[in-house]
Amino acid sequence: MMGKLGEFFGGLSGKTKDDFESGNSQYITYMNVYKNIIAQIDNCEKVNVSTDENQHPIIAGDIMFTQSSETIEEVGLASLWMHEETPYLNSFCFAFRLYNQHDVIPLWFVYFMRSARVRKKIMREGQGITRVNLSAERMKQIILRIPNTKEQQKAASILSICDFKIQYAVKQLECMRKLKKGLLQQLFV
Repeated sequence: MMGKLGEFFGGLSGKTKDDFESGNSQYITYMNVYKNIIAQIDNCEKVNVSTDENQHPIIAGDIMFTQSSETIEEVGLASLWMHEETPYLNSFCFAFRLYNQHDVIPLWFVYFMRSARVRKKIMREGQGITRVNLSAERMKQIILRIPNTKEQQKAASILSICDFKIQYAVKQLECMRKLKKGLLQQLFV
């Protein structure tokens, strides 16, 4: 069961919109978790967090999950924090901290949690009518089969290389579209 692999904790709590207008700390946005296998530090935003608050910072190796959305397909998407900075997490997500990163490799775990088989298990746990919510308590009950670390490392390496190549191809495509647009503008001048 997932609950035996680590502990869950929530994102920011007790915040008002005024806390987000300027801030002394960073937080990881919902979209940063939703869109990225590895959350991006340059996509974080500012939040005001005072020293007397009891907020949970995110540390390298923490896995974050989207908790709430309008559709079942958007809840439970995993993202990994791999940076030295220790931001906070938005209130529409929750985090998972592995007890032992030697038995479960965080990068592999995120890819695994985004796999079709595991996504089906997660989506069964979501509840709601107009808004779907996923609870950490229900996530704890999900049964997972974890391969040995050698297999985890191989899979994480291959998938990381594939992601890098996809990102590179997307950037090339964007450049080609800009070039095409420029050429078409010159053609019809």
